Amino acid sequence: MGKYDALGNMFMQMREARGLTQAAVAENLMSQRALSNFETQGELPNRLVLNAIVQRIGNHPDCFVTMLSRQEYEYLLWRRDMVKAIWENTLKEQDWECEMARDRSIHGVLQEQFVSFWKGYIVGNVEQMKYAIALTVTDFPRELSLDTCVSTEEIGYMLLYFEKKHELATIGHAEQVLLISILSYIEEKLEPEEQIKVYGRAVCVLGEYMDQVDANSKVLYYKKALRLQRKMGSLTEIDRILQGVIDQSEVLGQ
Repeated sequence: MGKYDALGNMFMQMREARGLTQAAVAENLMSQRALSNFETQGELPNRLVLNAIVQRIGNHPDCFVTMLSRQEYEYLLWRRDMVKAIWENTLKEQDWECEMARDRSIHGVLQEQFVSFWKGYIVGNVEQMKYAIALTVTDFPRELSLDTCVSTEEIGYMLLYFEKKHELATIGHAEQVLLISILSYIEEKLEPEEQIKVYGRAVCVLGEYMDQVDANSKVLYYKKALRLQRKMGSLTEIDRILQGVIDQSEVLGQ
């Protein structure tokens, strides 16, 4: 047995309790054999993959504590700082020219996804954003089934894609179907600690951009989001959610 056999066994029990197959959890991230080796022999995947597969079974990555290599630690710090700079509008073009942005040695797919997605987001290239998401979410933007496994990071990318596309063009029927399936996935598959990261934002995207969804349904989604916020003691997206409740109530004449 490997050094992390207890973690592997715990992961397997959590996965099986949710009725998820190894193939679904591992898709586009690692081979099914590698996941099996983690579960039965404790062969730990790198931290990028571990974070993703733990999220895919509905849990927060911090529930598994492992040692990071220096390379992983520095890369995760770089990713955090890049996203912060993007939100604060302080990112410079040359920031993408550093060694960290070119590195693909930890996990080629996830590192390529991060760089491609955020470069596309910054310049408003929704096709590039779609390409990046599809690196790990097969056939995006198809409707998600409850048999699919996606992480909260992948869902976050999808929601940003919707928001950026709405800035450039009308959201179509296919995207509306996909978003409703995402909301169902979040409600059914994620633990509250993971739901809180993306549910409020998903509800706001539906409320603000999905014209074919009726006001009554939107209010119900907003109320679900508010209940989750209250349960988790979170203020994430709270102003946006409350404004959505007000706007839809006015539509209904309430």
